[in-house]
Amino acid sequence: MNTQPYTTDEVQTKRRIIEAALYEFEQKGYQGASLRQIVKNAGVTTGAFYGYYSSKAELFEGIVGVHYDAMMQHYTDVQESFAIKEFDEQKADMADVSRDCMHWMLNYAYEHLREVRIMFMKSEGTRFSDFVDRLVEIEVESTENFKVDLHNDMKEGAQEFLNIDYRFEHIMATGMFNAFRELIVHEMTYSEAKVQLELIRRFYTAGWQELFGGIF
Repeated sequence: MNTQPYTTDEVQTKRRIIEAALYEFEQKGYQGASLRQIVKNAGVTTGAFYGYYSSKAELFEGIVGVHYDAMMQHYTDVQESFAIKEFDEQKADMADVSRDCMHWMLNYAYEHLREVRIMFMKSEGTRFSDFVDRLVEIEVESTENFKVDLHNDMKEGAQEFLNIDYRFEHIMATGMFNAFRELIVHEMTYSEAKVQLELIRRFYTAGWQELFGGIF
């Protein structure tokens, strides 16, 4: 694979390879995609392809990886920033933090819609197929940490929430992130997706507030 700076012609060739790959992955997914077909549709030789990518896996990584990592890093950063706040500040900021984070994720997804849809729908057989599962793990861990803080700051009305175990948290988080995934994979405009996301967020927020026992 070439490690030198690309010429203008080489940049255009790489762009053709990526465009051909996007189409092939959209149609057949990672596992079903044919490197031979990608090369053919890009109008390059197999030898020329290997000047840019060493394999189909590296090509897929180059297309999807940056977006998987960016979205995962943002969500992780938000959770870590929330965790170091004082408990009273967490209670005051929880709804706003959740709203801002999910809308950032939606906005990012729509700025890179083809690649993110491939990640959600066509990435079986790669590290990217666990995107929702990883978000769920982070969310459940954050919820468990919040419960510890709540127990230490125990107020009347919170007992029902404290009795909820990680299995329920996992079910709820899975439902929420799969709902977010549905916004991306269905053919709707960004404006429509924003409306749906806000309804989803309000639905889940109201449910958690009910379980919190009115402590907020």
